[in-house]
Amino acid sequence: MEAGVYWIELVIDDDVNPDFDASPQKLECEKCTVYSNGDDPAVRDWVKVRVCAMDLDVDSDNNNDSALPDRNEREEEAEDVVGDDRRPGKVLLVNDVDYDEDGIVDWADGFDLDPLIPDDDASPNSQFVPIILEVSGIDFANAKVRVQYNASDPSLIDVNTIDNSTMLPYLPPGKLRLWCKNGNEPRSKLPLSHGGDFVAPGVYSPAQLGLSPTQPVTVLFVEAVRESNQVADLPILVEIDPTGTKGFVLWDQVRLTAVRIEIIGRDFASGADGYERLDYGFVISQPDVSDEWQEEVYRVRVYDPRNSIQPRLLIAGQTLPLNRLGNYFETPPFVVIPTSASTPVSQSFDDKLLFTLDEGMGIMEYIVDEGIAILGQQPSWSQSLTRKIFGAIYSLYPRDIQMRKAIETVVKDLMSSGWRPNDNDPGHFGKEVHNRVKQILQGPNWVHDVYVKPDGTILSIGGPPNTVIPEDSVQIDTLYLKDGYQLQVGKRFEPSMIEDLYEIKTSVQGNISRNQRDKLVAIMNGQDIKIVRSPFL
Repeated sequence: MEAGVYWIELVIDDDVNPDFDASPQKLECEKCTVYSNGDDPAVRDWVKVRVCAMDLDVDSDNNNDSALPDRNEREEEAEDVVGDDRRPGKVLLVNDVDYDEDGIVDWADGFDLDPLIPDDDASPNSQFVPIILEVSGIDFANAKVRVQYNASDPSLIDVNTIDNSTMLPYLPPGKLRLWCKNGNEPRSKLPLSHGGDFVAPGVYSPAQLGLSPTQPVTVLFVEAVRESNQVADLPILVEIDPTGTKGFVLWDQVRLTAVRIEIIGRDFASGADGYERLDYGFVISQPDVSDEWQEEVYRVRVYDPRNSIQPRLLIAGQTLPLNRLGNYFETPPFVVIPTSASTPVSQSFDDKLLFTLDEGMGIMEYIVDEGIAILGQQPSWSQSLTRKIFGAIYSLYPRDIQMRKAIETVVKDLMSSGWRPNDNDPGHFGKEVHNRVKQILQGPNWVHDVYVKPDGTILSIGGPPNTVIPEDSVQIDTLYLKDGYQLQVGKRFEPSMIEDLYEIKTSVQGNISRNQRDKLVAIMNGQDIKIVRSPFL
């Protein structure tokens, strides 16, 4: 019943039936004569055996969220099943949001990926899924433990190579990571074999995994960085050689299904064929003077390989329908409006659903029809951290994140220092934010405050011109130029020289007037423009 070292008696009974008492029989050999019966076996020997045990457990019935598994029979029955939508193993979310709002995607956060970026040293809001490994009866001093799974090495993330489809650093192949620490603990990206916290596939001693005769149970933590293609297609296999010389004769395996949730946003004014992009939260739309809804239209897409389920998506407690489309589920288009709006939530606008939301309250729940819920949290609208930043550090990020971090940092610095705008100047706050952002975003590619005449001639760079500004001229807040290009006053503004045009809005709603938007789109020959909204306290 328990692992350990035992002596086992081996016998050969004279009548081949240990439960039958036969009469004594005479057994002879070359040098002996032996009498045997059912209670006195003809041959007796003793052997010393080592009985070993191991168990690998995860919350495979999906009722504990990110807490420890129950380690019961229900979990055991569901932990290693292939192709069954009702038994997908542990279902977990891909860790691709930014819960602590430091501008770093969470799969690149918490383990000091880049020594020059202090924000990546910790990710206090991240939670990984615990896995329990228990062993007994092994030779802890000499045993070997082999771990196998589809791993993505965190030390191979390349911050200097950007994936253009996501604007995120290069993510090495693989879908899972095993760690010795939870996501909210500072970790080392180095493999466990090199003194780090990343449990890469390989062979370990029990001690390296925290196992000993007095501590036969250890907890590892699993993180998903890419979604599953099939149900339960992410196995984690642990094998044990109990003496170090007998081979990996013990094994146990659990399976996982990784789900990824995308928020897809599009500017309402750009129409049905407008440019769409990935978002990490929702902008609350406001009615303009003509009572037309503007700003953003959203869809939420859920990559879940289970076909026979009927999931629901709740955002701030309000249900959005999900329909199966190919290899994912998707909501209909919807617009987010403030809770104070008089328009009923059930009403649709131009075939788009409306639902209400207060800032910072966009908690998403992905609920499967069996009641299994996966939580995702929309980041709040402003950070609580105030710090001084340096342009040299920001230059390591993609330009969109550079802009975002600069805006957030400037606003926080203003508020924490007690700065107050001039009540007689409604635009004082916006001007101050813009001026301070200009001081942060420096370098050959960043250009600020460009004024362009109606005929396309550049009137001034870096501020307004000293002359009268012609009517219908356009003022551009910030440009990011293509490498090797420069703007010159008196020359024609060429959209082909521009990577991105940013319009910075610092009002509570962050709206841009249609007149200004039309001017910017026109000067960019119809190319996309980017509107940057700042947190406002």
